[in-house]
Amino acid sequence: KRKFSRYGIVPTNYSRVDSIKQIDNDWHYLEAIKLCVALAGLFHDWGKAWDAFQDLLRENRHTDYLRHEFVSLLFWAAFVQGKEPKAWLSDLQHPLGPMEGELIDRAGACLEDDCFPFKALQDPLSLLIGWLILSHHFLPHPEDGSLSPCNSPERLLHSVNSEWGYLKKQVETHCGWSFLRGLPCRSPLWTRQATKWAGRGKNFVQKEFSLVGEWDMALRQMAV
Repeated sequence: KRKFSRYGIVPTNYSRVDSIKQIDNDWHYLEAIKLCVALAGLFHDWGKAWDAFQDLLRENRHTDYLRHEFVSLLFWAAFVQGKEPKAWLSDLQHPLGPMEGELIDRAGACLEDDCFPFKALQDPLSLLIGWLILSHHFLPHPEDGSLSPCNSPERLLHSVNSEWGYLKKQVETHCGWSFLRGLPCRSPLWTRQATKWAGRGKNFVQKEFSLVGEWDMALRQMAV
């Protein structure tokens, strides 16, 4: 205690050496974090536009056999379609309203197919956004509680399907794949925010983001 002054101050050494690695410095990734959170926020509740979810809200009819966050992920995957960030960010700068029917069909096709949405997300940016969309209520987990060995984050995410906690097996009556009230992209406010963040995303990608090296590793680590 003799090391402390009467005000509780203790002397410490200091160094001019920058010993903090960039990957340990979250502020280095602040713009990437902002971008991913904003875009995930714009897409995370698209599943609530499903007629089955609306029936639950309005009439207490249980036909929503999938949790809404998984449906939202289907739409995100249907929008990205395996494209590079520059491509899907450019698409997002334009109103998605005219694509509404196409997006519904694509998401429905994924649902009818093998239904592993992360397979349509090839770059770390869209993977991280997809992860935020899916996990915004709880973390996915296999039904039997076991995980098959995998040697990469992508393989782990590619194995996620509706049975990782998003299939409501207690719901016996299934609703069709319909969205009579439309998708959030009909909203002018949604479109303005999407355009804004797509523009910021393109600037970020052009200036700082690379699909190889440090950014690639950091974003993929964030996704898992």
